Amino acid sequence: MRVYGKLKLSEVESFDRVLLLSDGTLTHVLEAHALEPIGLLPLAQTLTRARRAIRCLDLEKSQALIKREIILRGERTGHHYLYASSQIAADRLDREFRKHLLAARVPIGVLWKQLRIETHKEMLRMGRRPAGRLAKHFGVDAARPLLFRRYRVFSRGRPVMIITEVFPEQPRTSSP
Repeated sequence: MRVYGKLKLSEVESFDRVLLLSDGTLTHVLEAHALEPIGLLPLAQTLTRARRAIRCLDLEKSQALIKREIILRGERTGHHYLYASSQIAADRLDREFRKHLLAARVPIGVLWKQLRIETHKEMLRMGRRPAGRLAKHFGVDAARPLLFRRYRVFSRGRPVMIITEVFPEQPRTSSP
């Protein structure tokens, strides 16, 4: 079984492995798992200029940058399933995608699918980290470890986004 940093996938519950390794739209995966529609709760979004070069995005200082933080939550239960933060090279986005993204009503993966935008994800990192300031969103102690993954999204052969997704680990129920 693969090891990512200090994270051994064999020690992670099967559904969490699906979330960590999926290159599809997590919104639909979460809907299938939770048996409820998943909606977007915007926390913050700004269209700004990069204060420094962002090497992973091939973005130079002063280029347009969208910073976005959201929660994917159950529409019936209000349960918070996943936190995501994104850095997005704004000038590389399709005009229609950018318009919908800035409206902050639909998860990014759902927009890709609706607008038929081809993307490729490149995993950068995954592991566990303390909940810290995200603890309040998941109703856990700040010291509790949460799972995370960080990846780059490419479209038209260029990096357009860096996305970090964080979520609580499922309780261990069985052997892999």
